[in-house]
Amino acid sequence: MVTPQHKGKNVHTEAQFNFAVADAIDSGDVEVVRQIIRKHPEQRDVFTPFAGGTWLHYAAGESEPEIVLELLDLGFPVNAKAKHDGEVALVRAASAGRPQNVKVLLSAGSEIDSSASVRNPLFAAIVGRSADCVTLILGAGVDATIRYNTDTMKDMDALAFALMRGERECAEVIARWMVGDDDDAMTEVLAKADEIADRNAHA
Repeated sequence: MVTPQHKGKNVHTEAQFNFAVADAIDSGDVEVVRQIIRKHPEQRDVFTPFAGGTWLHYAAGESEPEIVLELLDLGFPVNAKAKHDGEVALVRAASAGRPQNVKVLLSAGSEIDSSASVRNPLFAAIVGRSADCVTLILGAGVDATIRYNTDTMKDMDALAFALMRGERECAEVIARWMVGDDDDAMTEVLAKADEIADRNAHA
């Protein structure tokens, strides 16, 4: 491998290279990220050792929107799937509670995949404890009524998931999105979702 220069140091091994890129992303150093990726364009298609995603996945969860924008400008595909669960970078941004990164990725055309809860950015936003991310993803058109039945979830939709995790603010944002200004309807959907959450919590 041809090794890049990172802040004056030669990077001699793949591990050092990966940590150099990660360090540049973590520190928000747009210029260093640009230099490394331009010198190593093959990195656009590489799965990193960090949870099996691309560098865009990593930046979406760990860095600032300027880095995410730079990686998109450098040609990283917004809808690349992570190696293990198949989630796009949007899910990483949401699970990290980074609404500005969510905005950037949605504006870049990120898909919203609700085929499984681990790929659903609305569920990720709840994990990230971010009502702002929840609002953005609802606004992008995610179906909040989809329910999942797996080994760990029974009849679980996003509203019940939020309540089960104790994320009341996220739950209220979802409920309000579903019923509008009808307070009685909101109380009803929250009560029904709470029953589902309770059943799952004690399953």
